[in-house]
Amino acid sequence: LGITAIDPVAEGLFFERFVSALDEGLPGMVMAVPAEWRPELLAFLEQRFGREWVARAARVESYTARAAVQDVGEALDFKADEIAAMVRRVPEGAGADAALAVVLDSRLARQYHQDERVRTWLDLARRLQGLPRRLTVHRSGVIVAPGGPDDGLPVQWLADGHRVAQASWSDAMAAGLAT
Repeated sequence: LGITAIDPVAEGLFFERFVSALDEGLPGMVMAVPAEWRPELLAFLEQRFGREWVARAARVESYTARAAVQDVGEALDFKADEIAAMVRRVPEGAGADAALAVVLDSRLARQYHQDERVRTWLDLARRLQGLPRRLTVHRSGVIVAPGGPDDGLPVQWLADGHRVAQASWSDAMAAGLAT
């Protein structure tokens, strides 16, 4: 790619970090770059390879218990104060679950068993937990691909003039655009 002039053999580096017969498809590279340098790096990549070859990667945000309760409450047309109160009753963090809230909160358990709308709300929210909620722009992921990432992925122009591949890194790998 002409990104570096480092000779891994001459420098005594592990050559398989640069080229491996086990890797199929296009070469991939991961670099840690300070946040303040990322716009400059993106501009460099676009200038070096062409804007059509470069797109930012997306990140798949999954439904947490609270996000699912929020979105389902809105979809079922509950009032904003009812939604806010319900979201506060759902535990936070990894492993949090709308069903766990019913078990831990006796008042909510009563509501769940007596009110069909509340039961539908929490049951639907529970089914959404862990599913993809939306795509966001990955803070540092960039895909550089000959012919452009849009050869295998849907790509969208952002307001800042850059492009984002509407796919996760694993989707880019499946499309043969990353390893």
